[in-house]
Amino acid sequence: MALVKKTKSNQEKEDEKQVKLLVSLFQRKGIEVRREKLARGSGFRVKSGNCLFSGNDLLFLDRRLPLKQQLTVMVDWLVEKNVDLSDEEMEELPKAARSLISRKVSGKLANA
Repeated sequence: MALVKKTKSNQEKEDEKQVKLLVSLFQRKGIEVRREKLARGSGFRVKSGNCLFSGNDLLFLDRRLPLKQQLTVMVDWLVEKNVDLSDEEMEELPKAARSLISRKVSGKLANA
């Protein structure tokens, strides 16, 4: 029985590109992003999120999450950690990520 590999849609390809752009930004900021299939089992579930390892920030993303959700986890992390992004860095981000960051920052300021 041959395995059939699912072809990615144009939207999935674009979402993957956006996630990779954000991962690259994180790396330039000295933040490691690990996209892995996080362990799951009976009574055990690991979620995407922040980890501090040897004093360094590390963000785990469950590779099984939809790409849009992975993008949202990364944007939420940037906003939560108050990571300063220059105008240049914001400009190189995908439009969807910029929009998410702007909405989250505006919402955070309104709730402060």
